[in-house]
Amino acid sequence: MGFWGVPAAHAQRLAEGAIRGWVRNESGTAVGTALITLRDRLTGAGTTLESARSGEFLFRLVAAGEYDLMVEAFGHRPLRVERVQVRGGETTRVDAVLRASGNELTVVDVQYFTAPAGGTSGRFTAADLGRYPWSGRSVGAVARLTSNADATLGSEGLPGSMTGLYVNGLPVGNPIPHAGAAGTPSFPLTAFRQAEFLTTSADVEWSLGAAPGLSAQTMTAPSRLEVRTFGDWTTGPAETSPLRAPVHSGLQAGAILSGPLITDTSSFVIGVETWRLETPIAFAARFDSIAAQVATVADEMYGRPDASVNRLSRSDAFSAFGRLDWRFGEGSTVSASAAITSLSRARSMPVLVDRVGAGSSLEGMDAFVSASLASRFSDRFGQEFRLGWDRGVRDFAEDDGRASTLFVNDALAVGADPTLVGRYATHTLRVRETLHYSLGEHFFKAGFSADLASHDHALIPQNRNVFWFSSADAFAIGSGYVVQTIGPSSVSFKLPRYGVFVQDEMSLASRFRLLLGARWDMDVLPLDDVNPHVEWFRLTGMLSDSAPSRHGRLSPRLEFEWRPDVAGRWSVRGAGGVWDAPSDPLLFGELLANDGRTRMYRSYGAFADWPNSSTQEGVPSLTILAPGFQGARSTRGALQISHRLSSAVELQFGGVLRRTEKLPRRIDLNRAAEPAGTDQYGRELYGSLAKQGAMITAEPGSNRRFAGFDVVSSINVDGWSEHQAFNVALNAQVASAWTLEARYTFSRTRDNWFMAREAAGTSAILPFDADERGDWTEATSDFDIPHRGLVGAEVRLPYLRGVRLAGLFRFQSGQPFTPGFRDGVDANADGSLRNDPAFLDSGVDGFGQLASNWDCIRENAGSFAPRNACRAGSASFLDARIAIGLFGSDNSRAELILDALNVISRGAAVPDHALYLVDATRPLEHAGTVTTVPLVVNPNFGAPLVRTTPGRMFRIGLSLKY
Repeated sequence: MGFWGVPAAHAQRLAEGAIRGWVRNESGTAVGTALITLRDRLTGAGTTLESARSGEFLFRLVAAGEYDLMVEAFGHRPLRVERVQVRGGETTRVDAVLRASGNELTVVDVQYFTAPAGGTSGRFTAADLGRYPWSGRSVGAVARLTSNADATLGSEGLPGSMTGLYVNGLPVGNPIPHAGAAGTPSFPLTAFRQAEFLTTSADVEWSLGAAPGLSAQTMTAPSRLEVRTFGDWTTGPAETSPLRAPVHSGLQAGAILSGPLITDTSSFVIGVETWRLETPIAFAARFDSIAAQVATVADEMYGRPDASVNRLSRSDAFSAFGRLDWRFGEGSTVSASAAITSLSRARSMPVLVDRVGAGSSLEGMDAFVSASLASRFSDRFGQEFRLGWDRGVRDFAEDDGRASTLFVNDALAVGADPTLVGRYATHTLRVRETLHYSLGEHFFKAGFSADLASHDHALIPQNRNVFWFSSADAFAIGSGYVVQTIGPSSVSFKLPRYGVFVQDEMSLASRFRLLLGARWDMDVLPLDDVNPHVEWFRLTGMLSDSAPSRHGRLSPRLEFEWRPDVAGRWSVRGAGGVWDAPSDPLLFGELLANDGRTRMYRSYGAFADWPNSSTQEGVPSLTILAPGFQGARSTRGALQISHRLSSAVELQFGGVLRRTEKLPRRIDLNRAAEPAGTDQYGRELYGSLAKQGAMITAEPGSNRRFAGFDVVSSINVDGWSEHQAFNVALNAQVASAWTLEARYTFSRTRDNWFMAREAAGTSAILPFDADERGDWTEATSDFDIPHRGLVGAEVRLPYLRGVRLAGLFRFQSGQPFTPGFRDGVDANADGSLRNDPAFLDSGVDGFGQLASNWDCIRENAGSFAPRNACRAGSASFLDARIAIGLFGSDNSRAELILDALNVISRGAAVPDHALYLVDATRPLEHAGTVTTVPLVVNPNFGAPLVRTTPGRMFRIGLSLKY
């Protein structure tokens, strides 16, 4: 028997649960042959059964969501239990107490379902997902309702690329699998009926990432026909001084058709949705004149009038989705789901958003198909087979005339974002087989998984140039620095992963459940496709494919739930164990492309052929894997204590401890073996510095150990991350009258994962070697957000039937950053133009004023700036909605919806991290081995460079349901 005494084989599917209940009269006597009807509150789907002589009833394989139960028995008043909550993989208990009927007219007693304490604060139904307005349309918008995840689904101090996304129990791949460019699939929220962050689940079938995953279930169909259409239009200026952006607009529309194929046997749902969203990119007003000057020079000097900054990101998409459910026999169900979204010609935000003005055109597609067969062979034995396929494509176009061009002194960019240009495509065939067996108080589960992933990456397009200029004036005379990449345009490879798992879920007492399990996963790495570079091996004895091609890891898991009181007012849930992430496919794309066939050519000085550069031979660039390379591995524990204060109010609090190891970090094996000298602060210089105006780089070749090679990146797995968090949540809901929710998370994340948000590999090269002072990189994480919270409410006005008001307020701490220099200043001449911290020199003019405004500067004066010592200002947002019912009945409803997004919109701006600017009027000074770099304090340090939200938006829409 399973938890709550239900045969567990009926309730342990990942995407479905069960409802078990008892029908009794007021004296406690069982009521047999009562008629119980279960109806889905979202879709209207209904099914009916009779209670046994003991009064017991059981609904098996119930899709996760909210339901109403109608209980009818001769001689008793009908009882409707509203808002019964069902969670995938669990059993919900319902006690129905019927009152005797008298001579009065038939009256239906209504009871609001009081769930026992313990539902996770990261679980959301379709009603929750649609309660508040939102500017995005994809499943990633779920994160706005939780205080422990961001818009890319990054959670617990790890990026979204390490968070698994599961649809109907099957993983769905990330279209851009990189910490700096993580993007969730673009499937619309309307395709889903429930979503949940798996913070306190240790089920061995969850296997995709090193951070808790997001599990979502697709929409199921009603037993009647239903059509829903909606549309909205948005417009409004996104201008907040000192940031400016153009006016924007958008259009959204969609429809869902659903119904039965065979009554009570099969049903379907199909839907379509299309949208155009324009997101203005607001950047500091001081860039306006510089951008105009750049455009003029590009036109007059180079004949390129299309060289302009990117100020508007437009996304056009069309999506279609569907689901088919077919029930046959006593305990078998076939379900099939599919969705596809096409993204067409969108101007995208740059990955490194502080490169103001950069962007790329985008073509994309996301798709998944999944099917499952769940069978119950007996009361003890069952199985579930799941088969899925998913594909994600992101094509970032590089238009002729929009070459990546960056202006160092002004922090302005033109043309394509150099970290995005290329193609990222992945498709995966996924197979799962799970056997279920119950024996006494134990429920056993065992099975296997296979994820056969194929990747196609065009990471380094042929003859791609990235130009750097000190300023627009330097651009006008053609004096700058160009890095040209010559090499293979695409690579294809496979990354299969296989796993086996076993689990025992035990009911050790009437109110205590314990889960013990383990899984073993094996990754097969495509090292046979790597071409070892003979010359590098001759010089160093190092092989580029020395990592093992196969490695397997064991991941033990534990989960428990204890309900101390019979009434279910208290719940204690916990989960712990090990979670293994697959190997990062982007690293293998780089490894295969950078096997020596890729060559780098660097030119410093004057040239007059922008945006082209004369093709030279160049020298090879290599990426190699350190021995022992493998995917990240997290050890974590989570605890949640829940207390139901009343039938309407539940309080939850808990915490998380996590340590992740085997994170990738880079060193440059071809950096000069010994420093060539130091700067005025003792910073080791690995080459000869060259200066053009406000730009400083290494003289090409002067910083190389072996002149015949450019950067040789070694991917080590000595990175780690530690995260501690405390969570509190309050959930209150009184029938359909009002809803209140509040969530807050306090957390700390430390790691040595330097530049983890970067998409450009060379930016993540460590700037300092570890010495007697320790490792400089061990500090506050790039993903550390100490405070996150939200308060949301919805009220249905009592005297204005059909009118409801909703609002959602969110806040969070600002992003941490390291005081440094402009992109394009290579302070230590190691070949990376982005990775150097500043020395906090109180002798530089203007430092005192800056230190008085920034504690992080004042407290660390006289030393190199600690990593992520400073933090941008906090961000807060308020979204509001008024919905007016035009007409409504059990079968139809119409609402006029008025939304105001970002009514309050503060923060969410990328700060200027450059503490110093290189003085363009003074030369470098050399005295022996010491080079003095002329510096001036940046008066705009910490000021906003670019805004990452669209500003205030207004929307009007119409929702119809028949």
